[in-house]
Amino acid sequence: MYDNYIEAASETNADVNRYIDIALNDEEFRGMLVKEMIGNRKINVYYHSYIILSEVATVKPDTLACFLWDFASLLEHKNSYHRNYGMDLLSSIAKEVDDETLNKIIPSFCKLLYDEKISTRKYCITYSMRIINAKPNLSDFIVFSIIESFKEPEKNPKHRWLLIKEFIRLIEDTGLPLNNKLLEFFHSAINEAPSKAHVKTIKKLITTSSSKD
Repeated sequence: MYDNYIEAASETNADVNRYIDIALNDEEFRGMLVKEMIGNRKINVYYHSYIILSEVATVKPDTLACFLWDFASLLEHKNSYHRNYGMDLLSSIAKEVDDETLNKIIPSFCKLLYDEKISTRKYCITYSMRIINAKPNLSDFIVFSIIESFKEPEKNPKHRWLLIKEFIRLIEDTGLPLNNKLLEFFHSAINEAPSKAHVKTIKKLITTSSSKD
């Protein structure tokens, strides 16, 4: 079966849906998928292996908790796709991981807020939503890390505002209150907003948060 999978997954338009049920119920097959995602150099194979694992992580995250450190190793992978895969899978299984262990991984996770790829930096904020929802006790560290990352010079203003919009979505999605540090950040963002639409979005966030107090 495993040989058949590699052959099927090598195809660009491979239909891997039939392997999801197998992965949900077969521990050995899950292990093989992790191995192929991390080690196979063929993009179709490692991509399709990730897609299947991502589905498993959504449905049965507990079955992938044993691969925590395998996923964590991807955070420093030279390939940005793999770094993104690592963040996705780690954030999906976060609720299955004990706090002490996750605390050891989060600093490496948040380092990707400084990644060379804007897409990876955006994904880092996106997947941080899942972690905060799963582990609210990590919210202060993650939010502080995100705010600090915005202090780095950004050559492209559009990139900066892409990330700020995602940060706003994180605050809205997690329901985090706007403490003094967040209020200071967003008021500063208003002063440098490139358009009235951006100003309106931030003011709405501040007003909505204030009404909850």
